[in-house]
Amino acid sequence: MRNFKLILSILGFLNAIYLTSLKVVGSSVCVVGSNCGAVINSAYSTFFSVPVSVFGISFFLSLFYVYQKKVFSNVHYYIIEFSLLLIGLFFSLWFVFVQAFLVKSFCFFCTVSALIVFTLFILTIVEIIKLKN
Repeated sequence: MRNFKLILSILGFLNAIYLTSLKVVGSSVCVVGSNCGAVINSAYSTFFSVPVSVFGISFFLSLFYVYQKKVFSNVHYYIIEFSLLLIGLFFSLWFVFVQAFLVKSFCFFCTVSALIVFTLFILTIVEIIKLKN
């Protein structure tokens, strides 16, 4: 499970880099789907003039650090991991809400990011429950 979470954090990181590149270039073209431009270029896509996906890069990079410590150094950062994922889950739910009800358009890669965060959160809950038993 740890290796899977490490791989998911890498995929999330690469996804966030791709979304950032679309935002920086100002592209409305998306490899999959046709609504990325509407979401990426909406008023909700920046926070203090910084693309939200840049925060995603740092989020997934932080998770990658935690997971690589767990996999390669056998160091356990469950509180940090859970805290990061709880914050990530909150923001992912917010951005899914924004896509559905405010922008009224879905970006495939933004949705993938939310699914990765949700999956990592569930896997972490399962892992913590197993530790308790």
